[in-house]
Amino acid sequence: MHLAGPLCVLLLLAFGLLVLETPIARAVRDEDRLLFAPAVGLIVVGVIGLTAGIVGLTAALRWIGLLIALLVLVRWRVIWQRVRAADSLTRFAFIAFALSLGSQFALAKVFQNTAPGPDRVWTAFNMSGVSPPDQMFAWRQATWYQHKLRFGRDEFYEDMDLFDRPHLAGAVTLFFAECAGFRFPNTRLPEGGSEIYEYPRSALRAYQSLWRSLNTLYLLGIAVLARRLLGERMAVLAVGLCALSAHFVLSAGGIWVKFAPLYLLLLMAALLIENRGPLLAGILAAASFHLHGSMLPFLLGAGAFLFCRWITRDRAERPAAFRAVAAFAVCGMMLIGPWFIVPKVVGSRQPLLMYYLYDAGLTEAQHTSRDEIQRAFRDRTSRAGLVALPIYNVLRNLTPYRIIEHIGGFSYRDPSHASLQNISTAMMHSETNCLPAAVGVWAIPIVYLGLVRMLQLRRWDVLLLFAYAVPTVFIALLYRKDRMIMTPVISPYHAIAVLSVCLALRRLSASGCLTLCFIAVADNLFVSLFAWERFHPMTRGLAWDALWSFAPGAVATYAGLLIAIAALTGAAIRISRGETVMDTGGAGCLGFERDMRTIVGLPPLLWKLAAALIAVISILAVYGAIVSRSFR
Repeated sequence: MHLAGPLCVLLLLAFGLLVLETPIARAVRDEDRLLFAPAVGLIVVGVIGLTAGIVGLTAALRWIGLLIALLVLVRWRVIWQRVRAADSLTRFAFIAFALSLGSQFALAKVFQNTAPGPDRVWTAFNMSGVSPPDQMFAWRQATWYQHKLRFGRDEFYEDMDLFDRPHLAGAVTLFFAECAGFRFPNTRLPEGGSEIYEYPRSALRAYQSLWRSLNTLYLLGIAVLARRLLGERMAVLAVGLCALSAHFVLSAGGIWVKFAPLYLLLLMAALLIENRGPLLAGILAAASFHLHGSMLPFLLGAGAFLFCRWITRDRAERPAAFRAVAAFAVCGMMLIGPWFIVPKVVGSRQPLLMYYLYDAGLTEAQHTSRDEIQRAFRDRTSRAGLVALPIYNVLRNLTPYRIIEHIGGFSYRDPSHASLQNISTAMMHSETNCLPAAVGVWAIPIVYLGLVRMLQLRRWDVLLLFAYAVPTVFIALLYRKDRMIMTPVISPYHAIAVLSVCLALRRLSASGCLTLCFIAVADNLFVSLFAWERFHPMTRGLAWDALWSFAPGAVATYAGLLIAIAALTGAAIRISRGETVMDTGGAGCLGFERDMRTIVGLPPLLWKLAAALIAVISILAVYGAIVSRSFR
């Protein structure tokens, strides 16, 4: 059953290649077809599964799956020709995919032998800190459709709501479950009792394998985007650093459906910066949202990026730019807009929305009215505190305060402060809570340098401003929680940290890149094996004696796979081509920037920072006025 996920990815790859033989492939470069193919296959099978689930014809999915398999067998020569023609970066990305997936399985085996839970769900929780509802949401959605349950009449998942998350992940799970002939159990206690769920071991193993594999496709997305922006050489380093990142390994291995939608989002970004295929980009954007709703702020940032590029084009180029904006916007409204209408129509209370907006209990909205939740939020929150909360959260997410706290609290009288577990836990908290530490604590100063260089490079400023600054402000203003929510919940920040490292070190030698990868291996081992707390503070890590007593083989396998990824990354960098910095086709941070710096003579970076500061102050002023009005 561990091979279920890789086999599903192979099917998606082969089917996606056949779909890309149609006119839709015009938007995709030939060198990127293999990297795009699993995304196209994922979208198609997801739409088929969702349609069958809505209309109640889930039994037909096995026949559709059989037809897809037959089509792949009939056209295997075309598929094989594409595979044989793959370039070196594509081959490296798929090798890194296989090794990274193996490392996730090895780490899961470590925890299964050393810190097992009652079942594989809780073992994955011990490993990563990803809560069981987050792990099993796609499973429950697939169960819901397979048993033809009805909203409002049947329970969903304890006190959680069917519409807390979009349904495409459940549709993909349903498609492959029906193809395999598996029926999800839906056992109930006697009338008046709460719902219980039985997880058959083989099916649960296959489910975890599927979503670990789909999450690991993120490596293919980072390969496409990094090649467009930085060239093949730095794209190899970006893929290697992602595969060695503890945050990525724990998120993907913990069955958190975060990096699978990010894979689609990165492919969308690669199309948009080249001004290719806005319709396909819109489809990828909608699919990423329907896999996980946390992608929405970054889709708004992508729309703002397209709009900025349109208004800053020359008059002769504006019609083509406008058509790209219109195609992306119409596609987004038609494919994403209905999601915000359907929950209102069916009467969903969406408790997860109340959780972020009003810091309510995770399922409180199921039993409490919205007015009561708002009133309780106002009672425990001051006006000044609410206005300052976005600034407080953003500053905490930009600084490695947990590492600073740990170093500042060092005392020779407390030897436990310097213990391996405490140091590793501080590293884990930093990688979870600090944007520059998303790929590792070692990367913090390099990411800062890379962000400065992004602002200095011509037209990278627009990409950084709209792809990340706009979503950050949106998230900071709407997620009213007094703790970090960005890096572990909103996974695209991991990608910007990786790109920052590669941009800052784009002149680094192959030997230097290899050394960097081995530093990343050490960081990963510290965090993934020895950190006492994970994403969730209730988790407890591995004891040193138990680690070497019960799982020496699994630990050696995990470390060996990481070392293999690092070594292959260094070897691939040696034979890859030189880098080029992609021109994103914008026109500066603001339209008047060039004229103003010519008149005044200030460096362009200062104008960009001044413009960003003015924009932030203006947004916070409007936000403060809205908050003050709501407290009247």
